Amino acid sequence: MCHMSACAILSYVSIVFLKIVPLQTVKSRSQLAKIATLSTVFCGSVVGGNISLRYLPVSFNQAVGATTPFFTALFAYLMTFKREAWVTYATLVPVVAGVVIASEGEPGFHLYGFIMCISATAARAFKSVLQGILLSSEG
Repeated sequence: MCHMSACAILSYVSIVFLKIVPLQTVKSRSQLAKIATLSTVFCGSVVGGNISLRYLPVSFNQAVGATTPFFTALFAYLMTFKREAWVTYATLVPVVAGVVIASEGEPGFHLYGFIMCISATAARAFKSVLQGILLSSEG
């Protein structure tokens, strides 16, 4: 909450008083729906990450978070049919394999915490891909 409040206040100051960027208004229901979708996905990723921290050590949580590029590549392919170079996929294999190995040997492993952590990581990746799609569209 503190992070989000600080972002909102500093954004307002930057836009209204410092005039770093122009003030933009929501122009249509479609634009509002896109903003709401991004907000919901972001909120879900934060909530999932916070829940996972209740059950998993921070170090393990960070290790699982390192798989974000894997999920980003996966969602980019599934949603936009954009294929990366084979080298990109090849470099993701050791990262994912490392998380699998770390999961097996993690003394503080908790299944629910792990599921929430993976869900939060996937939601962050999904948000990135969705944001790219929405920013590249005409409106």
